Amino acid sequence: MNKIIYTSFVTLMLSTLFSCDNNKLDHQKYMTLDSLEYVLEFPNEFVIHNKKETGIDLVGVWDFAIQDSIMILSTRKKNGVWKFLSLPEYHHLGDFLHVGEGPLELSSSPSVSDKVKITKENNRYHAYIYDFGYGKLLKLDINQSIKHQELFISTINDSLPQYLFDFLVIDTDTYFCKEIGNMETQQFRYLLY
Repeated sequence: MNKIIYTSFVTLMLSTLFSCDNNKLDHQKYMTLDSLEYVLEFPNEFVIHNKKETGIDLVGVWDFAIQDSIMILSTRKKNGVWKFLSLPEYHHLGDFLHVGEGPLELSSSPSVSDKVKITKENNRYHAYIYDFGYGKLLKLDINQSIKHQELFISTINDSLPQYLFDFLVIDTDTYFCKEIGNMETQQFRYLLY
């Protein structure tokens, strides 16, 4: 009887000893939280005084960007996803980009400040827009679109991975990509040329 108890005890102790693994997770492969801190109140609060009414009455605006004297508003509309206004007068300059399944249409309304790069080339503004759902990069000529009141857009790359977690245009031929890996705990970061 003592032999059975002794064997069971030794087996239990050895399995406990070998099951304790001190290897740390590879932080490059897995997303981990080293520390967690709860914010119970905002450290700074500001009250806006002397507000100015813009006279812009739009429903569905969810993002905006300002380039030089042009304000670009992202909206949730299917046609005319981006609305362009002149500053400081707020004159309507045009509504461009469309959601749909056509070759130069977008899968969803893109944010004007996320996964978009606005550049100035030869005194004209261009927006490089990554389409999340279709995996393509489009180039919108902002100045020509406003001047002619029609969409001047071209496809730069139509073979990018779909549903990237993050995408950044470094230049016209180089892109930074971040996508989620297996079990949504890995993040793969890489450059595409």
